[in-house]
Amino acid sequence: MLCVNVRWVAVLLCAWTAMFGSMGHPLDNKTNMTTVTPQMEEESREDMMPTPANTTDTNATYVFKHSVRQSLSLSAGEQEFLLKRKQVALKALNKLGIKSTLDSVPHVAILGSGGGQRASVSLVGCLDQLEQEGLLDTVIYLGGVSGTALAMCSLYSDPQWSRNIDRAVSRLSAPGVKPLEVVSWLGQKAKDKRFSLSDIWGVVISAAITKQLDLQRLSDDRMNTFNPYPIYNVVNKSKWFELTPHEAGFTDLGLFINTSHVGSSNYDEGPEGKETERDMTQMQGIMTSAIADEESMLIYFPDWTKGLVGSVNTALSKMENMKKSLDVSWMIQKGLPMIGNWEWGTTENFLYQYPGAEVPSCISGEEHLQLIDGGLMMNMPFPPFLGEKRDADLLIALDSGSSQTFERLRKGNEEAFPEIDDRIFEEKDWPEDCYVFEGKEKEPTIVYIPLFNRHNCKDVEEVQAKMKEFSTFQLPLNQERIEFMLETAKANIRNNKDTLLMEIYKASRRRHKKM
Repeated sequence: MLCVNVRWVAVLLCAWTAMFGSMGHPLDNKTNMTTVTPQMEEESREDMMPTPANTTDTNATYVFKHSVRQSLSLSAGEQEFLLKRKQVALKALNKLGIKSTLDSVPHVAILGSGGGQRASVSLVGCLDQLEQEGLLDTVIYLGGVSGTALAMCSLYSDPQWSRNIDRAVSRLSAPGVKPLEVVSWLGQKAKDKRFSLSDIWGVVISAAITKQLDLQRLSDDRMNTFNPYPIYNVVNKSKWFELTPHEAGFTDLGLFINTSHVGSSNYDEGPEGKETERDMTQMQGIMTSAIADEESMLIYFPDWTKGLVGSVNTALSKMENMKKSLDVSWMIQKGLPMIGNWEWGTTENFLYQYPGAEVPSCISGEEHLQLIDGGLMMNMPFPPFLGEKRDADLLIALDSGSSQTFERLRKGNEEAFPEIDDRIFEEKDWPEDCYVFEGKEKEPTIVYIPLFNRHNCKDVEEVQAKMKEFSTFQLPLNQERIEFMLETAKANIRNNKDTLLMEIYKASRRRHKKM
């Protein structure tokens, strides 16, 4: 009964936020609302409607087999990007006084944890400070999960965000998206057979936190070497699933498909497949869908909805007037039943009936995948960066989330992970502001920077108080709290600049020895 009640609170909250609330501001602040949304494109949704795989069509099975790449190596597209990005990194290293050649450019990755808007804002703050310190261009990869994946979606809407990081910072405090544009977007997406709660959640999160409706596709950013290579992370049935501009697929299985074909049931329509690819607003709904897992929803969502009953009642009282100016029939016909049944989005399974023992039956036997928030499995996106595929030398792990990150990883990745000093587990409730776990031959070195630590919190109680104040599930942060979070994250980078510079230098020497 509790689960059903929470679902209906969720739908009313979504309706309120999408149609009546001031996107990106507390509910009592409804002024200065201007849009930062690109003009909506007219497009037919009939071409975007996939049909379930036909289990009796052997020709269809044959086609999709040839569309799947089975390999634990990089795709050709990513290899090409890597070579060009290294040229950017080489210039940055030389400016820092780290003499290198193209072959000795280290594979440096920044990893952001989950943690809602707390994690999203802090990642932007860290990247801003890294750019100011001249370190950002040394980074080859940027990986995010949950809240930091949300920040990445916003960042990569600017093709040169690493040169314009101040714009991303300013957008955090910008006016939100107009409710009319939210409803218009939802009305268009509701025509698609794939329309689900993931879309509703995506537009609410995008409008409220990233302050824009991004109509670009992930595959649009394939060869833009101004920025690090983005790797977004989700899960399906406890299997890690990575999404890059070139390929998407199961990390540990080594089975990938062209990113532009994710969600399609027609694999022979050419490499672009733009008419089937979800836009980044929709992807944000998938990447941050922790409440799609009902157990997580019951734990976290009730606290988030406290005090909203009055707001919901106000929204309902306005329904009659809003009907005159808005077409919200999609909410009645599709949205309400979906939340009543808790129907989150699914994706056509490109491994359905895939022949091979390496694919678990729980995946190959399902016509659809349900990709959801990767933070439910692991709150730091380590899996794509461990092992020989991306051959990482240095991982800069920015942890704004769970204190159990390393403990979870240690149990399942002992061979690919550097040795961890047990003191981090003793200090997890009140950690230092930076730890270095040095890799040896096959393991990358990890610089671990927790958001709240001994430099910005006087004791364990203050850490806990800050985590509660900036909890994962809450209404959007106001201007003051956004600025506090940005400055906290930036200070963590400033305070550890020398450590980061030294580890980048050591990573370069390590890469040189591999030549």
